[in-house]
Amino acid sequence: MSRGFTLIEIVIYMGLFGLLMGGAVVAANDVFESSGRGGVRAVLGEEGDFILSKINWALRDAARVIEPHALVGCSASSSALIIETQDTRLTIDEVEGSVQVLDGISSSRTINAPDTKVSNLSFLYCAGRDALEWERIEAQFDLTSLGTVGLPVTQSFRRVFYLRAL
Repeated sequence: MSRGFTLIEIVIYMGLFGLLMGGAVVAANDVFESSGRGGVRAVLGEEGDFILSKINWALRDAARVIEPHALVGCSASSSALIIETQDTRLTIDEVEGSVQVLDGISSSRTINAPDTKVSNLSFLYCAGRDALEWERIEAQFDLTSLGTVGLPVTQSFRRVFYLRAL
């Protein structure tokens, strides 16, 4: 009896080894890609919370909501929020994929990071029908950022802000 492997056995073993290694590479790539998407989602969550906190900051001292305008109920929706405080007029609007805060008529600030794009920014103003119903602003928008492999990751945000008596 001769010892060793035949050429056919070696080819079969090499093929099986290649399949196993190919599967391992694909699985490892999926793990790295999903962890990268998870990191981007975490960053988008922080960015969205920051934008919502800036909207809350603007509404904290609101004396009057100019836009969107609602007399009664939740009938008014707008892509911009314009409020008057005791000192100035603030406008929050989406401009070329960024959220801009315009203070009065002179200074404008972008409040989102440059690597995130904002879309579908909208505000809904619900005026109280009587003294028991609170006035509120509902803000919503989508944030998009590129993941580690260049694929876009999008997350939606929505929050309701109850207003103090205006």
